[in-house]
Amino acid sequence: MEHETGGEPQLLRYAADLARLYARSKEDRRRRADLERRLELVTSACVGLARALSPEEAAERLARAAVGLLGLDRAAVYLLRRERPALVGRSPAEAPFPPAPGVTRADLEALGGEPDAAAGAPWTQVAGADAAVVVPLVGRRRTIGFLCGAGRLPEATIERWTLALLAGQAGVVLENLALDAVRGERAPAGGAAPARGGAQPLLGRSPVMERLKALVARLAHVDSPVLVRGETGTGKALVARALHDGGPRARGPFVVVNCGAIPEALVESELFGHEAGAFTGALRAHRGRLEQAQGGTLFLDEVGELPLAAQVKLLTVLEERRYTRVGGEEELVADVRVVSATNRDLEQAVAARAFRADLLWRLNVFSLELPPLRERGADVLALARALADEVAARYRLPPPAFGPEAEARLLGYGWPGNVRELRNVLEKAVILSAGGALEPELLPAGDAAPAHLAAGGDDEPDEELAGGSFAEAKERMLERWEVAYLQGLLRRTGGNVARAAREARVDKKHLHRKLRRYGIDAAALRADAGSR
Repeated sequence: MEHETGGEPQLLRYAADLARLYARSKEDRRRRADLERRLELVTSACVGLARALSPEEAAERLARAAVGLLGLDRAAVYLLRRERPALVGRSPAEAPFPPAPGVTRADLEALGGEPDAAAGAPWTQVAGADAAVVVPLVGRRRTIGFLCGAGRLPEATIERWTLALLAGQAGVVLENLALDAVRGERAPAGGAAPARGGAQPLLGRSPVMERLKALVARLAHVDSPVLVRGETGTGKALVARALHDGGPRARGPFVVVNCGAIPEALVESELFGHEAGAFTGALRAHRGRLEQAQGGTLFLDEVGELPLAAQVKLLTVLEERRYTRVGGEEELVADVRVVSATNRDLEQAVAARAFRADLLWRLNVFSLELPPLRERGADVLALARALADEVAARYRLPPPAFGPEAEARLLGYGWPGNVRELRNVLEKAVILSAGGALEPELLPAGDAAPAHLAAGGDDEPDEELAGGSFAEAKERMLERWEVAYLQGLLRRTGGNVARAAREARVDKKHLHRKLRRYGIDAAALRADAGSR
């Protein structure tokens, strides 16, 4: 009996231990789920920062992330301009300076300059019942600005880690965007005036670019939607900005939404906003991109990636100019001009039921087709010189010289990545050439020029090529060469367009567009090859 009686307390102890282990396991699972959720939100915030197209857009995203992730009441981002802090973004929009009691401009100015060993750590000050946190945003070599917040200071290690990660990413992104903004305000090579609002102008004097610029100038003054099409890296965002800056909405905001970078569950909230309590985690009301663009332009980049549910609501906005926030009842007016861009074939997406036909009709009131770099002739050299000068200025190197061999390589390469690839290639080439003559071996080697163009022979040019301006004659000659090249290419591949695209190292969709433009029948060439 004594043994049985003595066993009861032991069983109770075992039960208590098991209960504690279960509770601890449950708490560990909850913490792991919280950590995974926080990592997802931090990753989304960092991707959003990396995709921002202006310091103001990046600053606003950083401020919203600080409020949403850290539970601050409000946050603001300041950049040091001429060693004085200038407000560039805040959340909520009406948050005033200072960001919290006790933080003054003198405090911020005292924190500027070269970073020290403690530059990455938050500087905090408590004033009464409120508290402020000021985090230096450090670029490559110095402090470039500050993230200021008010409310409950982050205490947990994970929150301070989140704050440090956001600040580190934002410092480099904001420094790069600030450099881009300064370069955009300078006149490019050739003396062209900068575009209004500091946007980069559309460079190039090839006939296809002259036609594009003329059309952009006309469409800038209307409010109809414009769909900008083109391969990746052709400058669709620059065209959208030019449409905004050249028209009556230039004084309003230019708001960019990368539809392919937003998690599907957050698309509607990001576009249209949400009310507090609309879903789990929606602690405060959020102004969507549509509301932020009021009076200006909403640029929907990669619009073909929008989920179907968001497409329905966007169609309603375009047709009725009214919408509601997620979880809200108040009807808001959408006073925006919508410009969208895609590198997808939206007609094929409609056929595959991945994109709504009625939305495509509304977005495609006007369409702009951006030419790939390989179709712009000598524009490659003008762009290369402008981009090389930018890189040299950034690294304090003398402007590089372009020799005949370097120019030949630039003109002979197909540039499948377009201007984005050209920029990356030149950054490497300028740095490794140390600002001297551009070394040709640092540039990609393209196919040799066709024999009838390279030989230069003694034949007199025909009257069709000799007429008009030099640029027009060159354009006609290039078109004739393209026709001859494409016909020969398809004959070699038996009319197989996919194989021809691989051999020519061009995108299949681009090859199809070329064939349609010149009226070349690939099916007839396939049939001809099959009958032989």
